[in-house]
Amino acid sequence: MTNHAKPASSWLAEAAEIACGWALGTVALYVVLFVDLTGNGSLWATLRAAMETEAPGAIVPVRAYAVPARPADSGIKDQNQMLMVPETPEKAFVVPVQAAARPRGR
Repeated sequence: MTNHAKPASSWLAEAAEIACGWALGTVALYVVLFVDLTGNGSLWATLRAAMETEAPGAIVPVRAYAVPARPADSGIKDQNQMLMVPETPEKAFVVPVQAAARPRGR
């Protein structure tokens, strides 16, 4: 090669290397964002759905359901005593549940 061709070929090789690096980086970014790798949806779809949902500080309607205490079963109580399971108080408790949005038209 002549003295003028060596810098040109060096420059061309460096440009090809940079182009291939950017191409691989672009493909990797596409795979991470848009390809469903786990079966749970793509990252892009998840982020878009998270942005479309309500803000975490928004007020949402909540209903409280009271779960009554079960009547004591003597057989289970005797079995738990035999197995040395610690006794827990049998009492009612309240569970707050967020009201679901109902579809219209049904």
